[in-house]
Amino acid sequence: MPLLFVYGSLKRGFEFADYLFKEIFIGEAVLPNYRLLCFGDYPAIINSDQPDHQVKGELYRISQQTLAEINVLEGDEYERTSVQVEIAGRAETTLVFIASTLLLHSRPFQYIDAESWTGPIKITVEALQRGHGKS
Repeated sequence: MPLLFVYGSLKRGFEFADYLFKEIFIGEAVLPNYRLLCFGDYPAIINSDQPDHQVKGELYRISQQTLAEINVLEGDEYERTSVQVEIAGRAETTLVFIASTLLLHSRPFQYIDAESWTGPIKITVEALQRGHGKS
């Protein structure tokens, strides 16, 4: 059973948390060297070369069936990749869904200066006019 790191709408208390209801919650984890982006109603993450960037989320052990269902949910806007997260003082290799090139080039977004997704935000007019992120 694979591990999956989630940081947005799949987290407990958010819109798609039901996908993970029957899965094994391992704990809260941190993904270093990544940064949150907001596409209005939902987040994505991208790799960052800034050492202070990190994303906080949750780590689950999930079934292959649930992974297949989440693949469908994330569609072509996200790419599944393997990363190292930090949890309880140790490193764990896990899967995570990151922003795809298609998503980054097709929708306006804003960088989020926080480490945790707290819910939808309004995209600024400047980001809409540029058609891409605002740092």
